[in-house]
Amino acid sequence: MPLASAQLGPERFGLWMLMGSVSAMMTFADFGIGNGMMTLIASTSGSDDRNAIRRVVGSAGLTLIALGLLVAIFALVAAKSVEWPSVLAVRSPLARSEATRAMTFFLLSLAAGIPLGIASKVQMGLQKGYIANAWQALGSLLSLATLLIALHFDAGVPSMVVALFAVPQIAMIGNLVQFGLTERDLLPSWRDIEWSTLRKMASLSFGFFALQLIAAITYRVDALIIAHFFGAAEAGIYAVYERVFAGIAMLASIALTPLWPAYSEALTRGDYQWIRQTLIVSICGVALVVGAASVSLAMIGPHIMEFYLNKRMPIVPSILIGFAVWKVIEAVGMAGTMFLNGAGILRPQVIVAVVLGICAFALKILLIRKVGSWSVVWSTIACYILIVIIPLGRIILNKLQALSGLIVEGGAVRD
Repeated sequence: MPLASAQLGPERFGLWMLMGSVSAMMTFADFGIGNGMMTLIASTSGSDDRNAIRRVVGSAGLTLIALGLLVAIFALVAAKSVEWPSVLAVRSPLARSEATRAMTFFLLSLAAGIPLGIASKVQMGLQKGYIANAWQALGSLLSLATLLIALHFDAGVPSMVVALFAVPQIAMIGNLVQFGLTERDLLPSWRDIEWSTLRKMASLSFGFFALQLIAAITYRVDALIIAHFFGAAEAGIYAVYERVFAGIAMLASIALTPLWPAYSEALTRGDYQWIRQTLIVSICGVALVVGAASVSLAMIGPHIMEFYLNKRMPIVPSILIGFAVWKVIEAVGMAGTMFLNGAGILRPQVIVAVVLGICAFALKILLIRKVGSWSVVWSTIACYILIVIIPLGRIILNKLQALSGLIVEGGAVRD
């Protein structure tokens, strides 16, 4: 970060950081099929039906390959028809000359990542996510090494985008190869592609797609909103604040995501006592751990900011405190939604997410004009507590009570 900030200058650094924000926003690019596949595999794994898992892999794999090709075609067409410098709000001649190539390389990397992520989703569904995490860590190391080389040779923003988004896919290819060697019985053939499986997965995936799309609009457009009103340079600074706290969210996600397929499999097996205990411990535990980490980061945040940008800069306490509070709330919500996702309780999540997306976006636009960029994160906090935590919290409490009754009665869960 310090090298990038010093070498690129404020606007080009802001453009590069903006790419990271756009990347986080594009998690819905697979239309929820990856998460739908993972959930189906987890529930099927509970009945130990490897043939059914192979059919899910085959049906989802074909769809993800087709989606990847469509995104690649869009990237090539957009490179000629979309005025990316204006969309990304960059003004200097050098930044404008790099914007189109940077965005095209990003979209092509995104297109390749859609089918290459199949192995990691299957591994998560089989509760072997540690394998996917190990390959992801290797990809991050390769990306860092390539990024340092690009900076050393002053390769520019497009090359840095390749280092950040395309190079990690080398590790994804390695994971895909390992999966083919170690899970041979799950490698599908054309006969394993079934319309009934596709329909079932499409129904489940639509709910996840809606959640991912709305989440992207709600949480990931902040830098784009700031860039629209104040330019890419200030958006880059805000993105640095975001990046400082991103590690907390990433670690919370790594810890909590394996619970999603675990809940699904446990429901299939009828292990309700484990579900109830795990849900309570995960919510309380993540609140305490993330709370302590967020407070610590808020205290040392100014020093981290100076390290990131390699220069002194005005520190806005309201943004630091805002991100610290938001990460705690986000982690608690994440712990709850892992259970809801595993249980297939998607409709209430979609409803509150739609309301949240509309209200949060409107509040951000309204307040940013009047009080500045710091209001963006606080708008997210206020809307999330009122619209998500309270109603979904009631649903989770009701489900816990139902599970307690089933544990006593020895019954079966039916959503």
